[in-house]
Amino acid sequence: MNEIDNAARDVPKILYLTEYWPWPANSGSRLRAAATVEALAAIGQVDIVFVDRAWTQQSPDGPSPLSGSSVRIEAGPAAPPRETEVGYPSDVLDVCRRHGTRLREAVRRHRYDVIWCNRIQTWAPLRGDAVVPTVIDVDDLNDRLNAQNFAHTRDTAFARDAVLWGTLQRDAVQEADQVVTCSELDRQRLGGPANCSVVPNVYLLPETAVEVVAEERRGPRILLQASYAWPPNVDAARRLVREILPLVRRQVPEAEVWLVGMNLGAIDDLAGDGVRIFGLVPDARAYVRAADVVAVPLRQGSGTRIKVLEAFAIGTPVVSTVIGAEGIDARDGEHLLLADEPEDFAEAVLRLLRDRAAAEQLADRARQLVQQEYDRETLLRTVRATVLAAQAAFRQRAGSRTAPFVATWN
Repeated sequence: MNEIDNAARDVPKILYLTEYWPWPANSGSRLRAAATVEALAAIGQVDIVFVDRAWTQQSPDGPSPLSGSSVRIEAGPAAPPRETEVGYPSDVLDVCRRHGTRLREAVRRHRYDVIWCNRIQTWAPLRGDAVVPTVIDVDDLNDRLNAQNFAHTRDTAFARDAVLWGTLQRDAVQEADQVVTCSELDRQRLGGPANCSVVPNVYLLPETAVEVVAEERRGPRILLQASYAWPPNVDAARRLVREILPLVRRQVPEAEVWLVGMNLGAIDDLAGDGVRIFGLVPDARAYVRAADVVAVPLRQGSGTRIKVLEAFAIGTPVVSTVIGAEGIDARDGEHLLLADEPEDFAEAVLRLLRDRAAAEQLADRARQLVQQEYDRETLLRTVRATVLAAQAAFRQRAGSRTAPFVATWN
């Protein structure tokens, strides 16, 4: 454990604020959250405060497997928005009105060296109240996501929220001690501010062995693993099943699509000949390993896709759209195949199904990329550097008013 310049206690005390409990780490957002908490736990004691927004499967089975305590913030009566909250996107305003008071109370209950906010949604209720170094993880650029949704649906509500999110993201950059993105690409999209650092998504392959999927092999398996509670993933599943799979089956009639991940009913209508829906499974790695190709036909999104890194780490070749793989330092034809149009995507899948030697070479190079650039050491180094930068920025901003309990460590 690192030494700190604070005689009051032996280790830094870190508060991790999140919209959801990170475990089980069965989605991209939870994998990032769990990995971040693990990195923070290598620095000090981590307390987790999470907002119970009545989402499916959000409650913890027990305390954090790492360190510190965990507190669930239940929704209270909807309070009027504070002055700083007027004009927030509806999703953020809901957190502020129903959870803001109790979130602020939870933060004041203990003295922390650092507050790490997983997403703007958990920072917004504390805006103006945080009296310790604060980090905001902007893992998705919601202005961009809403603009994409507007272009896809022409729903003016998305256009409005894109503007509101853009304003709030700029405010977060100006007010936080440190802001984090998943990639340098997203950092530049935020304007490349000096107080913004990159903590890349990584895939920490668990030490436990991957079980063998007890499923009869009917033909080549094309897998899309995702949370189908998120509309861009639903769109990707529909595109894979309705536009890409028919083209593949013209050449390989026995090919089938596997859809794995949280499903709240949005993709039930896709089940049928050549399409199997598994829902949330105990260990998605087994399904990724059993697949012949991992498909990522996303048309919307920001940040980086951990599903791509997971396939790389496990050794299953990937076909993705450009947007599905953006932010990851992977090259077309070297680590994966990129294709945006359904015809090109289907042809890329067929190439990997026909030439298994080439597919294995692609997968081997992708595995090496993850091991070299998206590993545990990268995560620990970037999280540690972010925390230190936040402390330095806080001390500079606060000057002589710096609270005496704010710690530094070497």
